[in-house]
Amino acid sequence: MCLKKQSLILLLVSSPLFGGSFLSQSDEDAITSAPNVVRGTVGDHVTQESPDTEGIFRLYTVYELRITEVLKSSAPIQPGSLYFRELGGEKNGIRTVIPGAAEFKPGEDILVLLKGPNNNAVFDLVGMHQGKFQIQDEVVGIRKNGDPLRYSDVKAMFGIQESTKLEAAEPGTAQAAENHPRSQNTLLTSSVSIIGIVLALRLYLGRRKKI
Repeated sequence: MCLKKQSLILLLVSSPLFGGSFLSQSDEDAITSAPNVVRGTVGDHVTQESPDTEGIFRLYTVYELRITEVLKSSAPIQPGSLYFRELGGEKNGIRTVIPGAAEFKPGEDILVLLKGPNNNAVFDLVGMHQGKFQIQDEVVGIRKNGDPLRYSDVKAMFGIQESTKLEAAEPGTAQAAENHPRSQNTLLTSSVSIIGIVLALRLYLGRRKKI
């Protein structure tokens, strides 16, 4: 039996490129502060090496987003599809894993927070997993008071009116908020941050002992 050998690289990110990735914001604040806010469906993806903002080549996964609606943009976004990237991926048997990175599946209905684009017309995801909002039953995330944050609420943040009248919220909205992926990931940000700090400290102390 032939076993395929695979290398796994775990990166703990603490450079300025990722500064703020582990700073927890409310869903509302994160959305309103993002340079680009776009709803769409996840399409194909490809993994490639590209330079980051500091010119260092890193492994990225580039995703296609089939645009449903652009709510906010700092640069012109053409109808159809756009491309954005997230750190990490697998290429030539080497897999790079970034703690806190978002995961995307083809066909997902999502709202993404993006910055850019770069010279290759590719956007970067803002805040890693905090820049992805999976939309379920038109619920995007969680409000500061714990109520569901609906897509219509997000549109209202940017002064976009609904073309049709939405039905009143049904009972059980608190449970809808509790079951939403954003609620389930609330502790992920702080947990990843703490783990990263502890491991980075151990690595630093280990190097000090060798000196």
